[in-house]
Amino acid sequence: MKTRNIILSILFILTFVFGVPWYWDSLDKSITYGFPTWVTASIFSSFLLSCLTAYALRKPWDIEETEEEENNNIK
Repeated sequence: MKTRNIILSILFILTFVFGVPWYWDSLDKSITYGFPTWVTASIFSSFLLSCLTAYALRKPWDIEETEEEENNNIK
């Protein structure tokens, strides 16, 4: 489980670093899909970050109680 957390943390950091356009040259005027390339990269990384967040939250949020927990709550 710790390995999964480390990998997710690294992926979050890399996606965030890629999405923030601080490393783009201010003189770069390249266009991708009608937008400046840095905008396209930011939108793509935002999408990846959303998917990564959805993946990370799909298992830890198991809110169903087991039978043992239900029996303990009744007492």
